[in-house]
Formats: sequence, C-alpha cells, structure tokens
Amino acid sequence: MQPYILGGFGVGIVDNDVTFTLGGTAASDSTLAQYVTLGSDLSGSSTNAMLTLGGGVVVPIWHQVILDLQYRYGRVFTEETGISTHRAGVGVGIRF
Repeated sequence: MQPYILGGFGVGIVDNDVTFTLGGTAASDSTLAQYVTLGSDLSGSSTNAMLTLGGGVVVPIWHQVILDLQYRYGRVFTEETGISTHRAGVGVGIRF
C-alpha cells in the first residue's frame, strides 16, 4: 500500500442557475419578468479562488494493476459564503 496526500490552489467558476415555478409549473423568463427582477445573486456567474485538499491510498492488486482509493475536499471562496465540495473516488490503473 502507498498512501499519498494532495493539495492545490486555482480558480472555480460558479454559475448561478435558478428556476422558479408558478402554480407548480416552471416559469419562463418572460413570464418571470412580470413578477420579479433577478439580481446578481440569482443570475450570472463568477470566478473565485479555490483550494483543494485530499489524500488516498494506492493498493497493488495484481502484477502492475493498482486500485486507487481517494478523498478530495474543495472550497470555492465566493464573496458572501464559501462553497464546499466533497468527492470520494475509486480508480483502477496500470503502472508501467
């Protein structure tokens, strides 16, 4: 077994994509404009700093075949509140 840790810093793009319903039916943009005006908190997109941390273990299975078990935590630093993401993964690979 071979454990590892990882870290990274970059950018994350956040798309604000919301839908509204009126009487249980999805409202179109033209219908919705009669009732509300959407601000930037409910429409548009932004690019923000992002941090990724994680770790895992590589397990040899057979000859050069490996199994990779991993977990990753991501944090997008938006203007108001940050957005956290969690990912767990399993991979199979061949070392050469």
